[in-house]
Amino acid sequence: MKTLLSTLIFFLMGLTSIYPQDYSLVGTWQGTKDGETGKFIFDKKGYAIMDQGGEKIGGKKYIAQGMTLKVIYDVNPTTDPKTIDFIIKKVDDDTEITRMVGIYKFVNEKTLILNLNTLDKVRPRKFDPHGEDQIVLSKIR
Repeated sequence: MKTLLSTLIFFLMGLTSIYPQDYSLVGTWQGTKDGETGKFIFDKKGYAIMDQGGEKIGGKKYIAQGMTLKVIYDVNPTTDPKTIDFIIKKVDDDTEITRMVGIYKFVNEKTLILNLNTLDKVRPRKFDPHGEDQIVLSKIR
């Protein structure tokens, strides 16, 4: 019995190295692309804020083009690669205005790679370190 228990524990410990740890997006992530530094802020309630040079877009409520909008993020961590959508909606009636689709992966707890399609709604299929839509972010909070 002791041998069976030891074998089971060894097997379960091995599984943790086969299936990488899924870390949390919640927090503030910062990265630099083409000489510009920006931040992505993900909150626990599903809202996202993009901050570039102090100009913040998104969150629970912001004004753009005369409309009161919000930005939420939606992830699917069970796909390969994991998917993320940034969805812009009207605050008053929850109508979707647009969405930006992408993929993401964690390098570790403090490093996140995002690949977002900013031109159309076609989701990227792979990560490309030389692609213009990919950014490496570091968790700062």
